[in-house]
Amino acid sequence: VVIVPGARWWTKEWPVEHYIELAKKLTADGTAVVLAGGPDDAVKGQKIAEGTASSLVIDLTGQTSLRELAALIKGCSFYISADTGPLHFAAALKKPLIAMYGPTKADRTGPYGSKNSTVLLSPAKCAGCLKKKCDNWHCMHDITPDMVYKIYQEKVAKG
Repeated sequence: VVIVPGARWWTKEWPVEHYIELAKKLTADGTAVVLAGGPDDAVKGQKIAEGTASSLVIDLTGQTSLRELAALIKGCSFYISADTGPLHFAAALKKPLIAMYGPTKADRTGPYGSKNSTVLLSPAKCAGCLKKKCDNWHCMHDITPDMVYKIYQEKVAKG
């Protein structure tokens, strides 16, 4: 499973603690997790890898070119992230994926063109506000690791 923990707006990012919990659930099942993203995501990747403390977590954040990132996503069996650029690679490659949305709107930004895509919208009343800054930011926190993992399990079971 490729996980990209970063996003251009900080309000679109899922909390690092949530990624740690999700990665623990995935690795407990024997699933390898590859963390990817740009140089700005390296600290997040390191925290997730350290917090998971599993040899099944490989941290490649900040270590791939854009072309290498696309190749990594092409070779994965599943992709998980918030609304971020690499999400669109995964959708274009028809990878099974889960995309988490809080302040942005999936109908405006995708992922488009793949029946393998599952958009998980924040249950927060303010979701879709399009704010790059927020004084009461909780929309992405409201998407729990259990919610993501449940969808992952359902998608994998369907094959």
